[in-house]
Amino acid sequence: PYSTSEEDHLWEHMPLFHCNARNVHCRHCPVCHRSSRKNMMVHVHNTHGPAGRGEAPSENTTHALPLYAFALVVCRRPEDGAYLLVQEHAGIGYWVPGGRVDGAEVIYKAAKRETLEEAGIAVRITGVLNVQYSAVRDSHCRLRVVFLAEPLDGDALPKSVPDYESVGAVWVQ
Repeated sequence: PYSTSEEDHLWEHMPLFHCNARNVHCRHCPVCHRSSRKNMMVHVHNTHGPAGRGEAPSENTTHALPLYAFALVVCRRPEDGAYLLVQEHAGIGYWVPGGRVDGAEVIYKAAKRETLEEAGIAVRITGVLNVQYSAVRDSHCRLRVVFLAEPLDGDALPKSVPDYESVGAVWVQ
């Protein structure tokens, strides 16, 4: 059996000196002597050394916290530089369009959908302004992607009739 220091040495050695080795399946691990279907370097990294003791990340560890993804949109009208804001319900105020990504929805498509639902404006995504990832009170993880967009039609009027999504939307300078 390997000692802790030998295991740690092998854990560091594998990616440094065998990174270009053929990706073959190991027959038996030199540390635990178990047969593995994984590549030897992957097996050693995830099962032994610091990762095996829970001191470093391992691909074998599952994270119990659910992930909630949100798409936010900063929409700027090129003709006059005005920005699109959505009036939320209950006097919360005005915010950029955005919301939670549905199930297997592609995140940039969620951004376009949320802008259309909340503001009544169809947009073209032109970039990503920010990506935020954080754990929230040990209950879940939150991913927020803030997109930059412009309206497909600069003359389109924002939504003015309240519904479940929002009270309405406005262009502001």
